[in-house]
Amino acid sequence: MAAKLAVACPRPTRQVVSGFPPYKSTFTSLPKEEQNKVAAVAALIKARFQRGCEPSLEISLIGHADRGTRPDPAYDKRISLERATTVKEALARFINDGSVLSRIRWQGAGAGSDSMVVPNPKSESERLRNRRVEIILGPLPLDGVVVGVTVDERGATLRLLIQLPRAGEFEYELYRNDPGSPAPLLPRTEWMRRGAMVGLAQRALGSGNRVRLLVAADTVQSLEVYKP
Repeated sequence: MAAKLAVACPRPTRQVVSGFPPYKSTFTSLPKEEQNKVAAVAALIKARFQRGCEPSLEISLIGHADRGTRPDPAYDKRISLERATTVKEALARFINDGSVLSRIRWQGAGAGSDSMVVPNPKSESERLRNRRVEIILGPLPLDGVVVGVTVDERGATLRLLIQLPRAGEFEYELYRNDPGSPAPLLPRTEWMRRGAMVGLAQRALGSGNRVRLLVAADTVQSLEVYKP
């Protein structure tokens, strides 16, 4: 009996496509090497739908703009969303498989110029880095500022002032203690995870840093702190 060959399943990736010229959002305006990045991500997405692999059923794209000499937040928001839409359409063209595309849930957002990787660009090469699209194989992360952290006998929560994908202040659980007396014993790794989540949230509180959250059922799955 012939042995079955193991399926090589590509790992999920988070890719950044940058280099849009000023005031441009078309795919053909991107440098060729950046276009090739999009084609490579599309091939990875398609490969993850082969039998034996875990498909990427949710794909998120966040477009970004560079801040002009005369700030125009409305324009920055609009062109950043156009860039996200451009890359999404290019991914779909490269995938070119209805059985795959019909199963994907796309999410897109425009961050405007609120999350520039080079906050004070001095050259066009630095501005090109700001004009970009993030491709995330997974749900769209929540992006905002921590405005409150609460820890009590019920668990820990944070309040987040969100800018992406929707504006407003929301509360999410960092963890919830199981009811019962005496309280059930938890593995050491779970205690470490809880401590790390609370520590990161408290570090971000009032620091001026931003956070990105992945949330499921109103519970934080991952938390990343970064400087805007």
